[in-house]
Amino acid sequence: MNESDRQRDLRYLAEGRDALLDSVRGLSEADAAVRPAPGRWSVLECIEHVCNVEDRMLGALETRLPLADLPGPREREESVIRFVTARQEKMAAPARVLPTGRFSTLAQAIEHFSAVRARTIAFIEICDRDLRMYRAKHPVLGEITGEELLLVLALHPARHAGQIRETREALKV
Repeated sequence: MNESDRQRDLRYLAEGRDALLDSVRGLSEADAAVRPAPGRWSVLECIEHVCNVEDRMLGALETRLPLADLPGPREREESVIRFVTARQEKMAAPARVLPTGRFSTLAQAIEHFSAVRARTIAFIEICDRDLRMYRAKHPVLGEITGEELLLVLALHPARHAGQIRETREALKV
């Protein structure tokens, strides 16, 4: 990984983390558990989903991505960034990352998110691999590079921070 990519990735990781943490600031445990409407996630469920995704994607980046013959192109990365951060198009999460109630409090969920995000940042700080040389399958984007997977992972919390703000507005909290 070159230093320019590392710095960009670390900036997006920090921005995604900060957006998510800001979106829940001042929210009570009781309000975090309320669903704004049938079929919509509570804030707690939203944070759990973010944790599930980060756990899985970081694990894939650390150990499970297949190596490609050639590096993937950089050109798609900007469109991946736009795709992840746009909230106009709603997407159904795959079953493997749906919330299951594994956290009983918002504090537990935030603690887990903070810990796994810290692990992700630490991974990127010392990563010596060109992540464009690795391939992953994304449920919406199809085959992507490891670098694109990292960008999805980095910005995914910011996407859900928008969802949390919408939930808070609906609940007036």
